[in-house]
Amino acid sequence: MAIVKFTKLIQNTHNYNTDGNDILESDIYIDYKNQNFIVHIRQPSGVNFEETEGVELIIPVESELLQELKYDDLSDKCEEYYRNIIGNSGNGIHIEGNSSNIIMMNNTFNQPLDVDIALAEDNGTTW
Repeated sequence: MAIVKFTKLIQNTHNYNTDGNDILESDIYIDYKNQNFIVHIRQPSGVNFEETEGVELIIPVESELLQELKYDDLSDKCEEYYRNIIGNSGNGIHIEGNSSNIIMMNNTFNQPLDVDIALAEDNGTTW
């Protein structure tokens, strides 16, 4: 296991109920081994991240995060961190009801969180 520090989330773009599609793009800022990394989160158009459908993580292939950490565990922890801040179950901004045409940009949530993530070597695979 490795300790990974999530330091903040920046909700770059969140278009809620605009043109019939919700779109989100956010960045999670991570500190691992005293290095800073950014994991980009994107919701495919038309996918409801509030339900069981997931969000897409974009991590640079050369990132030490992918070389050392188990991808599935990292992905799950990033999605959990995101959902705990954004959305109906989150403690950050959330929208309810029949709201439409809401566009938010660059909302910053400084919510440090230390998480344990399995090492890729623990199961013999990387991403």
